[in-house]
Amino acid sequence: MYIRQYAAEPALEVYLLVDVSGTMDYAGNGPQSKFILAARIAAALAYLMIHQGDKVSLVLFSEQLKQFLPPGGTRRHLHQLVRELEAVQPAFGTGIADALAECDQLFKKRGKLVVLSDFWDDSEKTFEALSRFLHRKFEILLLPVTHPHEMDLPPVNAARFHDLE
Repeated sequence: MYIRQYAAEPALEVYLLVDVSGTMDYAGNGPQSKFILAARIAAALAYLMIHQGDKVSLVLFSEQLKQFLPPGGTRRHLHQLVRELEAVQPAFGTGIADALAECDQLFKKRGKLVVLSDFWDDSEKTFEALSRFLHRKFEILLLPVTHPHEMDLPPVNAARFHDLE
């Protein structure tokens, strides 16, 4: 006789925070903006998490919370998440710390926190806001989305630079 014992793992909650500030609309000379790249990464992560039985939540933020989609783990929820990502237009300034402070009240259950942003904000305030989630034993993953022009300016003789925010 054999006895099998299984330890069922509860569904993990993954909170995807996607920056929709004006700086995320930068595309350089290419066809794809930083926001489009972040949205595709968020959609792929959501698909993978839901496929393995976890629940995914979506938060779109700029200076404050713009959209909150509560955790869900169905195919219908995934389609709604993708529709939300397709419908948003990046605008306004960046306020990662303020958005995280608002999320602190919304996220009831411990889980994984994934932030997709260009992180053009005060890093000290951002890490202070993230420390609240660390204290609550969240796993945190920061995914910076940048464009090569942000590291090295494009080779031009004269240019006028305009802040997207």
